[in-house]
Amino acid sequence: MVTVAYHPHFEKTIRKIGDAGLKARVKQQVIRIIEDPLVGKPMRYCRQQTREVYIPPFRLS
Repeated sequence: MVTVAYHPHFEKTIRKIGDAGLKARVKQQVIRIIEDPLVGKPMRYCRQQTREVYIPPFRLS
């Protein structure tokens, strides 16, 4: 099971997005990550065991 934790900085940044299309893409990617946690690029070194999805200009980890 996946535990979703939103950092307060992330929530504040998402609220400030003025472009509705970008906000919709971020929301869609968050839903995609919740449904399939193995989506995205696997990280290395100290961030091992995490994955990252890039939505310009954001990176969701």
